[in-house]
Amino acid sequence: MLRTTTFRPHLQVDLFRVSGFNSDGSSATTESTKVGISIVTLDAKSQKTPLRLGQSGSVSRAEELIYDGRVLIHPKHDITHGDVLEIFGLQYKIESIFPRYEISGLLNHNQVELNRWVN
Repeated sequence: MLRTTTFRPHLQVDLFRVSGFNSDGSSATTESTKVGISIVTLDAKSQKTPLRLGQSGSVSRAEELIYDGRVLIHPKHDITHGDVLEIFGLQYKIESIFPRYEISGLLNHNQVELNRWVN
């Protein structure tokens, strides 16, 4: 009997693998492949970050924009830490992968944590 997951992705996006660096120092990526995902959250939030100003040692705060995301990816796709997903024209780097199982023990999907990636 062939066992398959009940997970059904809602969106097809491009997956790139970082394969080194170009002559100008930017990251080189492989050709894209399509992967099926379901978006849990793609969130942009600001976070206060400390800044040291001058030699006086005084500290101020600045608003830094942090991009985070969580998506679910079908288990048939071979993904790894450091891969890049392009979602709605923005690129996100895969930071962590958590397999999620059905009660029967079958792998249902991978929960993937993302951070905004700027090449």
